[in-house]
Amino acid sequence: MTDKKVPRPACPRDCDAAFGRQLVAYLSGDPSPIKDDWCWGEFADQYGKDKALVEGAFEYFRTAQEGDPAWGIYQLAYCCGLDVDRAFKAVVQIKVGNPAFSIYYLACYCDLDAERAFEAVRKVEVGDPAYAIYRMVDEGMLDLERALAAILEIEIGRPAFAIYLLAHYCGLDVERALTAIREIKVGNPAPALCLLVRNHKLGVERAIEALRGMPRGSVYIAELEVFAHGQ
Repeated sequence: MTDKKVPRPACPRDCDAAFGRQLVAYLSGDPSPIKDDWCWGEFADQYGKDKALVEGAFEYFRTAQEGDPAWGIYQLAYCCGLDVDRAFKAVVQIKVGNPAFSIYYLACYCDLDAERAFEAVRKVEVGDPAYAIYRMVDEGMLDLERALAAILEIEIGRPAFAIYLLAHYCGLDVERALTAIREIKVGNPAPALCLLVRNHKLGVERAIEALRGMPRGSVYIAELEVFAHGQ
């Protein structure tokens, strides 16, 4: 039940105590116990057993059209006992924020089936699903080869950076990372190439060759040339 005298608060990207007070008041709860340093755990301790309030929060996040409501739904599952399957089905319908990351967290911390999570992340149309796929590999939930193939199909977010992370943390061969990054058609692959040079001894000239024609490529070429002269 909501308090019609209290305006519905806008869903933020990062929930804090101020938003928590607004949401609890909107859901007809008592926000007076909330302290400025509260995080989700403290909110769960105070309100997690109030089924009506938890249900109201779920409906609030499920219908939000701004911010990152999927993260709120994940937290309700992780902290407040919201059914994981129900949370998952709501998160995959979210069209704002970064739902892929919340799907990954549901798999990592709430026992959502990893394969189910992976297939859902691949279909996400907003945010940065490639980063969520990298995290699934890093947690041992997903095979590197499948992850790379999926990232190459992604057309939003920062897939080139996710490929760099696969090389830096998950054992992807640098040559394969370079080849994959050159195939990326979304975002700006240039920073990922620079990181391969700085951290994985990719040859400067090869990186510069790949950078030609990329967004702001000339800026990153100049940066790499300065880096090369300083070695």
